[in-house]
Amino acid sequence: MALTLYHNDMSVCAQKVRLCLAEKQLAYEDRHLNLRAGDQKRPEYLALNPNGYVPTLVHDDFVLGESTVICEYIDDAFTAPPLKPADPKERARMRGFTKFIDAAIFPATATVSMSIAFHHQFTPEMYDTMEKARPGWLANFRQLQKGTENPAFPAAIRRLDKMIADMERALADHQGPWLVGETYTLADVAYAPYVTRLGSII
Repeated sequence: MALTLYHNDMSVCAQKVRLCLAEKQLAYEDRHLNLRAGDQKRPEYLALNPNGYVPTLVHDDFVLGESTVICEYIDDAFTAPPLKPADPKERARMRGFTKFIDAAIFPATATVSMSIAFHHQFTPEMYDTMEKARPGWLANFRQLQKGTENPAFPAAIRRLDKMIADMERALADHQGPWLVGETYTLADVAYAPYVTRLGSII
């Protein structure tokens, strides 16, 4: 059994996969990609993940992208400790939470993170590299440089505020310490990096 994780330390998607691996106490080969330098667009990485983003997990000769799918796979392939509830209703609630990460929370987090904090990390020398890696990137980046005046910023903040409200409601409704009740699940794994990110930038 060999596990290799291609990731970036600041990626919330990669963080939840690392947290999942840690919960399972699984050792893996660490392949850190410098996203600012465009490592994710290099041919050797695109051969693994044609979408050109992190994370990517390689288990022996099986290659898997998409962080939500990776976490489900890890829990299926390495069963102890389980990170999905046994009860089908609780499992459905868990998947409801993880679905919204991909559909709405990740885009909102990216907008807020770049608008407030991350755009300051880019130097003019990086612009050409990023534009070549992602055509159209520079035009979007100019909007992000407006900070809280970025037109997309208010809607992103509202979505993250709803995320916190949804979590608080779930904790109250299920009267347990975790999002779907008494069991720590992939829902908690998935949301932890987003709550941490929100706390660090606002």
